[in-house]
Amino acid sequence: MRVHRLILLIIFVGLFGLWTVWQQVQTVRTGYKCDAARRRIETLRNEQHQLQFQVARLRSPEALMAKKAAFALDLSDPTGVSLVSAKELKAIVAAAQSGAVARDERTPTAPSQSNSNFIVVERDREAGRHR
Repeated sequence: MRVHRLILLIIFVGLFGLWTVWQQVQTVRTGYKCDAARRRIETLRNEQHQLQFQVARLRSPEALMAKKAAFALDLSDPTGVSLVSAKELKAIVAAAQSGAVARDERTPTAPSQSNSNFIVVERDREAGRHR
């Protein structure tokens, strides 16, 4: 009987020791995962700060003016721009593709509007491009 108790005690102590070692390994593993997650968070925060800085730099007036100069964009006040319907747009595109000149000179609706309220599509004869 004493031998059985001794064997049971050894088995219990052995299982308890294995459980303790397993628990310690899991704790270390979890610690490594937490450290990796912290490093990833720090990397993503740095990337976010860099991207926010880049967005702010690209939205700055100096950058916009440089883009305007690079692409020769006209960023003036669009008061002379008029909206066209889809039907009108299809007619303009068809005229442009055929090489014709499409003009839609609209009468100003208010006295403050200028006569520059028209749509012009012309084909550049030399390059075959639309202007």
